[in-house]
Amino acid sequence: MPRGARRGGGVTGAVCGPCGRAVDTLRRQSGPIRHSRWRRRRRRELARGPACGSRAAAARGALCAAALRQGRPRRPRVCGGLGKGPTGRRVVAIGEPRPHQPPLFSTPADAHALYLLGAARAPPPPRLASLLAVLAAQGGELVSPGDRRGLHPYVVPLSVDAAGAVTGLLRRPSDAGAKTLAVVRAHGRGAPRLDLVARSVDEFLATVLTEEAAAAPPSAPLAAAAGAAADGLAAPPPATAARASIDAALVKARALTPALAERLVAAHFSRGDDMSALITVDWYSRRDHFPGWGRPYDHAASVLADRSRSEEARDAARVALRMPWWTLQRPFAAVAAAAGLAGDAGSVRAALAAADAGAGGLPPTELRSDAQRTLDAAGAALDDAVAAGEGEGGADWGRAAAAAAALLRDAGLADAADFVGGAASE
Repeated sequence: MPRGARRGGGVTGAVCGPCGRAVDTLRRQSGPIRHSRWRRRRRRELARGPACGSRAAAARGALCAAALRQGRPRRPRVCGGLGKGPTGRRVVAIGEPRPHQPPLFSTPADAHALYLLGAARAPPPPRLASLLAVLAAQGGELVSPGDRRGLHPYVVPLSVDAAGAVTGLLRRPSDAGAKTLAVVRAHGRGAPRLDLVARSVDEFLATVLTEEAAAAPPSAPLAAAAGAAADGLAAPPPATAARASIDAALVKARALTPALAERLVAAHFSRGDDMSALITVDWYSRRDHFPGWGRPYDHAASVLADRSRSEEARDAARVALRMPWWTLQRPFAAVAAAAGLAGDAGSVRAALAAADAGAGGLPPTELRSDAQRTLDAAGAALDDAVAAGEGEGGADWGRAAAAAAALLRDAGLADAADFVGGAASE
């Protein structure tokens, strides 16, 4: 019989496994639960959801789910039998840990996977451990995923470098059910804009490993840090270590990044091939390459303005302003000036809405669903923080996160509201 259990009665000090609350009544348990039976029961409980509705309960349950998928299930520490939690659902009671019980987080990837599953409600990338190891090998210091103070409310931080730039994963409210998370970088806490480092973890690893393989003399500290999980991600070795050869290999491997596309444009201009450069600018701004990012259009506006194509530059700048302003390449005021729009954030939004309505048909806001209009309002709260945070003080992401979370909660998007609102309190 398990320690702490007795026939026909309760268990002293027993707690609910998923949420940690006290369990008052336990059914009689004739013997210890075997490991295989516990795994089957745990899967059934996870399929039904945690015993309590708290975020902590969901986080603990999510960690067990991740461990089961990795083939390393968490063993019950001391089983006190089956009972009923505060909601009447059957749960496994957990007592004091055994002396040989491993720590809750054996690796940094475990802590980040728990946070992504429990707080962000997003599936952890399969190669999350390789990503963290590579960031550390590049000289970054790994940080807690909950240390989001001063950061964009959609970012789950991973590491910070010597210059204070924070690399993290982007989790938008509209990304529910998405299989990949983009890798982004904020140049310091309070930075009003984010740089898109890679569209996914795999593309980030492919880029850094390909660049490392082409380095002369060859060295492979990043490949060693990434481990066997990243084998096969690097593009075929380029013919030379020249930057152009590396970029060509990355394009063939479809490891596209904004920095790569802008280097291709600059390379064409440096050779005097303006036509190829402009074609590359148009290719860079295709919607299926970097959806939801204003940087490609902002870059196009800058390039076209330098070539005295003012009307095309104005139109490209206006398209960029219809994207989230924290995805722009230049400060908001510079892009608004390029678009021929003056005033504060509200004035610019009103001018864009009037231009949409004047183009014929109903304004876009009248064609959107209630959920989409709520997401637009939450995005406007973040845009206001960008417009007001271009100075020395930086963006007030805490206040913007609180306003966006309130809008999302009113629309019934509780999971997204919890995650976004967490940036205001952490």
